Amino acid sequence: MKRLVAMITLVCVLMVIIAGSGAFLMSNFLIANSKVDAVAGVAKGVSLTLSQQVALLNSVLDKMVQDPEFINAVAQNNPELMAPALKKSRRIFQASFRLNI
Repeated sequence: MKRLVAMITLVCVLMVIIAGSGAFLMSNFLIANSKVDAVAGVAKGVSLTLSQQVALLNSVLDKMVQDPEFINAVAQNNPELMAPALKKSRRIFQASFRLNI
C-alpha cells in the first residue's frame, strides 16, 4: 500500500514538474516574440517618419525650384540676387537642411 501511494505521489510530482516547465517555456517564447514585435513596430514607425520627412523636403524643394526669383538668381550666378533666395531657403529649412552655394 505504501509503495502504491509513493508511486502515485511520484507520478503526480512529475506531472506538476512537466506542466510547470511547459508553461514556463511557453511564456518565455511568447515574451521573446512580443519583444521582437515591439522592436519591429518601433523600426517601422521610425522608417515611416523618415520617409514622410523626406517626402516633405522633396515637395518643398520642388516648390522652391519653381520659384522664379530663385531660378533667376541661380541662372545669373549673381551673389547679390542669391542672398535673398538663400535667406528664404534657410528660413524654410532652418536646421534640418542648409543650402550653401
